[in-house]
Amino acid sequence: MLEFQQRTIEPGVTVLSLSGKMHLGNRLSDAENAVSAIIESGQRKLVLDLANVAYIDSAALGMLLVSTGKMQSAGGKLILAAAAQRVLDLIQMTKTSAVLTLADSVEAAVASLA
Repeated sequence: MLEFQQRTIEPGVTVLSLSGKMHLGNRLSDAENAVSAIIESGQRKLVLDLANVAYIDSAALGMLLVSTGKMQSAGGKLILAAAAQRVLDLIQMTKTSAVLTLADSVEAAVASLA
């Protein structure tokens, strides 16, 4: 089951840590709603920490793309951090790396948003 936890680590930088499997279902919708709520609250710097995500499916990839688009439309930036190789492989295979911004770690993502 997908779990997520939100925290602020720098002024204006929100980190949403996800863990488990990201796949079609209610928890994926909950995660997308959490991202939307962060954007609607006025946050413009968001890091999605994927270090503990073991698997994503096409629905999850779509959620990441939609969330990135929402943040860009709001004038902000969303970065995916610390994705496992299996997740990175899917992103590369689908050529969505052209749209998604990736960082090796949460720290690197935060630094690029500073």
